[in-house]
Amino acid sequence: MTRLHLAFPLILLSALPAAGQTSWDPQFFDPAPARDAPEADLILPMPCGGAMAFQKVTIPMEASNPMNDVEVRLGQSGSSAGYLDYLRNDYLRGGFADPDGLATHYYIGRYELNSAQVKALRDPETCGFELSRRDILGQGGLSWFDGVDLSRIYTEWLHEHAADTLPQEDGQKAFVRLPTEVEWEYATRGGAAVEPGDFSASRFPMSEDVDAYARFDGERAGPVGVKEPNPLSIYDTYGNLEEIALEPFRLNAVGHLHGQVGGMVVRGGSYQSAQDQMRSANRKEWPLYNRGGRAQAQDTFGLRFVLTVHVGTSDPRVRAIRDAWTAAFVAGPDEGISAADTLARFIAGEVDPTRKSALENVLLALTAADAAAKTAADAQLQTTFRGAAIFLTGIWDDSAMISAIDEFIASDETYLETYKSELSEEERKYTQDGIDMQRNARAIRNDRRNLSLQGYRETLEFLTGAAAEDRTTALAIVRRRFEEAGNVYLLRALDAMEMDFETYVIRPDMNNADLLYLAVDR
Repeated sequence: MTRLHLAFPLILLSALPAAGQTSWDPQFFDPAPARDAPEADLILPMPCGGAMAFQKVTIPMEASNPMNDVEVRLGQSGSSAGYLDYLRNDYLRGGFADPDGLATHYYIGRYELNSAQVKALRDPETCGFELSRRDILGQGGLSWFDGVDLSRIYTEWLHEHAADTLPQEDGQKAFVRLPTEVEWEYATRGGAAVEPGDFSASRFPMSEDVDAYARFDGERAGPVGVKEPNPLSIYDTYGNLEEIALEPFRLNAVGHLHGQVGGMVVRGGSYQSAQDQMRSANRKEWPLYNRGGRAQAQDTFGLRFVLTVHVGTSDPRVRAIRDAWTAAFVAGPDEGISAADTLARFIAGEVDPTRKSALENVLLALTAADAAAKTAADAQLQTTFRGAAIFLTGIWDDSAMISAIDEFIASDETYLETYKSELSEEERKYTQDGIDMQRNARAIRNDRRNLSLQGYRETLEFLTGAAAEDRTTALAIVRRRFEEAGNVYLLRALDAMEMDFETYVIRPDMNNADLLYLAVDR
């Protein structure tokens, strides 16, 4: 893997560049393109001729309704510190709408802040500092208060000197701040650029060992952007410097954030962390102040900024939010109280016989509708169980065929290697053509198995939202129908799926490889 060349000359910024102009060598703010990586999605100028690179983080959703957001699953199962990083659901929406209205997005720093950028923000007027090769190192020793203050300085400078470079939404220009935990983790996992099974894994998909992507088990922070990026072309989210989040720390109370608010949160591990801490759910609490009452600023603490806008960007926007909220409120029933129960209360307090009789007729119709809805829901559960069994048998069949094809390929390759000197060119070509055909057949089977595996995951996920009593009833009905039809294979799949579901409930974030192992090699 190519490493960043560090032989930079010493640069004294005695002659200030015009505000908003970038004069730094790109390796001080976007080193990745020098190693044939794509350019950053957005580059904003900084004081002293500097710049900062950002990546766009897309959230697929229908953006026209301002109350729409996307539910995302954070954390991980199986952790020894579940009180820190167990599974929980959160919600996310970007501050900017895509032109087609089918997604929102925000921007996050492509790299951790390096020493050059922090120098520029701390001395934006005189720029009386020197740049050297050490200034491409990630800047540690920062506090939460540094993060807030540096983001304020940068926002004010941008609005004064380079406002036309800022993304806008509804006529409002972006501002800079620390990322929330959900913004940081969603981007770190790869967001919409990865498949659901990969998103839920403990690490984003890697084609090499983890040390190609993260700096850990070390003594000091390294240059930013030297390691390989995540699927969104964001660098160093694991290791190097642990990154400070905007909001304060709260425990994970078995699936939701605990009510007590604590200190600061750092994410992703640092150069001092062990390899097993290089994971997307890694979070840790530190006191905001050290024992001496000063702002907590460890050498391992670094920063990464995001760009966004405030929610109520204009009066029309606020009216749209209010209207959407009102529509959702009116449409939604009271939690835990059915419409039939509410109507029954009105009937009980009604003294006029005519009105009471009319309301009772409405209640009868509503009860019948509820019964029909319950019947439809039960039928959907039964269909889901049947679908799960069919998906599972498809996974079994394709896995068995893939194994058989692998044996054929290995046998033919061994034959070709062993007897290549004795075979004619025509015989070698015939054998190689056969191997190629088998590989194509394997690829087709593998694609089909992947589709079945995704369908299997979706059915298991759907079943987690059903009431246990309803699941038991639906499963018993489907099992009886399979028995009546004498379908032993599907009955076996139903039994296996029931065991898989018990594991999936505990580990819904398992990746596709783990789910395939569960489905095939239990």
